[in-house]
Amino acid sequence: MIKKIASWLEQFPIISVEDGLAEDDWAHWPILRETIAGRALTLGDDLLCTNPRHIQRAIESKLAMRYF
Repeated sequence: MIKKIASWLEQFPIISVEDGLAEDDWAHWPILRETIAGRALTLGDDLLCTNPRHIQRAIESKLAMRYF
């Protein structure tokens, strides 16, 4: 899926990818974020589910970035 998303970024003017991977695929979210960094934002709506523990884990694992 990461390769597919990266190819879409080459073909289309995409500025963000929301829920690009499964919500429980913690191992591959950092790879997705690194792969598309600088070209599109990675949004983990279903991954985070407004769960403070999930949000903290995502920050620590570099799955998501804090912007505040």
